[in-house]
Amino acid sequence: MNKKYQTVIIKTKDIFLDKINKKQLLKIKIKHLLIFLLRHRKSYYSLYGWRISLLALALLESYEINHRKDLLNIVEKYCLNFVKKPDLKVIDCVIVGEVLFKLKEIKNTNLYDNTLHIIYDYIRLFPTDKEGSKLYRITDSNKIFADTIGMICPFLMMYSHQFNISEAEDIAITQIDNFINNGLDDNSGLFYHGYNKSENIAYGVIGWGRAEGWVLRGITTALEYMQNKNKKMEYILFLNQHYENIMKYKIEDRFFSWQLPCTKGHVDTSTMSMILKSMLVFSKTSSYSIDSRLIDGLLAMANEKGEVLSCSAECHGLSEYPQVFGTFDFGQSFYLLFFNELIISESWNINGK
Repeated sequence: MNKKYQTVIIKTKDIFLDKINKKQLLKIKIKHLLIFLLRHRKSYYSLYGWRISLLALALLESYEINHRKDLLNIVEKYCLNFVKKPDLKVIDCVIVGEVLFKLKEIKNTNLYDNTLHIIYDYIRLFPTDKEGSKLYRITDSNKIFADTIGMICPFLMMYSHQFNISEAEDIAITQIDNFINNGLDDNSGLFYHGYNKSENIAYGVIGWGRAEGWVLRGITTALEYMQNKNKKMEYILFLNQHYENIMKYKIEDRFFSWQLPCTKGHVDTSTMSMILKSMLVFSKTSSYSIDSRLIDGLLAMANEKGEVLSCSAECHGLSEYPQVFGTFDFGQSFYLLFFNELIISESWNINGK
C-alpha cells in the first residue's frame, strides 16, 4: 500500500509539473486556438482551470500526509501568480480557491484572504437561471451542468465556514437543491448531466459517472461545513438512498462503468474515484459504510509506475462522451484525492494496516 501510494504521488507530481511547463502551455494554447478555428467553438483554457487545480489540490493533500516539502513548494509556486493576478476566466477556475484554503490552513496565514474574497465575489455575481442556479458557461443560457455543483459548492461552504458568511452557504444549498429537484431521473434515481429549467428538459445520459461524481463532491463537502441542521439531515437521508441506487450498478462487485447503468460498458476509474471519495467523506458525517470490494477494485487500477488506468477521456459537452480510456491528468488527480481520503480514514493508514 505504501509503495503504491508513493508511486501514484510521484506520477501525479510529474504530470502536474509537465502541465505547468511553459513549452507545454504553449502547445495547449495552440491546440485550443485550432479548436476555435476549425470547429468554430470557443475552447476555454486556463493554467488555473479545474484539471490543473485538481492536481495541485491532490498533491497538497498528500503533503499533509507525507510532509514532503517538495509537494508544498511546487503548489505554493503554482499559486503565486494567481494570487498576484487572479485569472478567473470560467467557473472551472473556482477549484483553485480550495487549494488556497488548504494553503491558508497549512501555513496559518491571511496571505490568500483577499484572493479568496475575489473568487467568492466572482461566484456571487456569476449569471444564473431563473431559480438561481449558476450557469456553467455564460454562452449556454439556462443550461445547468452537474459539474458546477462539484466545482463551486465546496469552495462556497469553506468560505462560509472560514469567514462566517451565511450567504455563501445559502448559494451552495440553492445549487444542490435545484439540481436534485431538476436533474434527477425519477425511475433510476440517478442524475442527468444537466438540465434546462426554462424548457423543463434534461440533458445527457442518465448516470454518467462523472456527473454523479461532481454532484456528490458538492453535497458531501457541503455536509462537512454545513450550519443548517435541517438541511444537513435532509442531505444525509438523500445520500443514503442515492448510494443505494448507485450500488445497484456494480460490475463484478468491484467496479463502476463510465455510465453507471451501462454494466457491460468499460470500467472508468475517474467515476470510481469520485464516487468512492464521496462515500469516504460521507462516512465522516453519517453511519455510512463503504464496500471494501470497491476499494480493492479501484486500488488495483494503478500500475507499478503509479499511472491510473482505464480513465474515460474528457467529454466534449452534453451527450458527447468519447469511448476512449487511458491515463489522463484528471483521472490521476481524482484517484490521488480518493487515495488520500482512504489513508486518513479510520480503516487505513499509510502502511496499509
